[in-house]
Amino acid sequence: MNDTGHWLLLRTFVSSSSLTVSLYGTPTGRKVESTTSPLVSHGVPPVKKEVDPTLKPGEKVVDYNGVPAMSTSVSRKVYDAAGKLLYDDTWYSSYRADPKIVRIAPKPKKKPARPKTPPAQTTTLPTQ
Repeated sequence: MNDTGHWLLLRTFVSSSSLTVSLYGTPTGRKVESTTSPLVSHGVPPVKKEVDPTLKPGEKVVDYNGVPAMSTSVSRKVYDAAGKLLYDDTWYSSYRADPKIVRIAPKPKKKPARPKTPPAQTTTLPTQ
């Protein structure tokens, strides 16, 4: 939120592993303190199994180890030129897990069951 009454220039730069945002504007004498909490992982990534007919029975191959769900937060305090606290905010971010990908061999085909032969039937005839 821009409550200064002046224009702001927002400049962003994105690389393969970071996002940098720079703000330019009229000096107001404000002091900004920000604190980023550590990135915390939550559990282990889920496993996604894919059947691969080229694998031998019982064989499995991990193609990607995955990434667990994660969360972090950023807290910011903004003070005016006289040192009076203007804002005290915290933003929370959470990230979904990226599944571990495992290729597995197909289950072996079961041999067809042999049909059971019924027991021999005997017939008893009445005697005279």
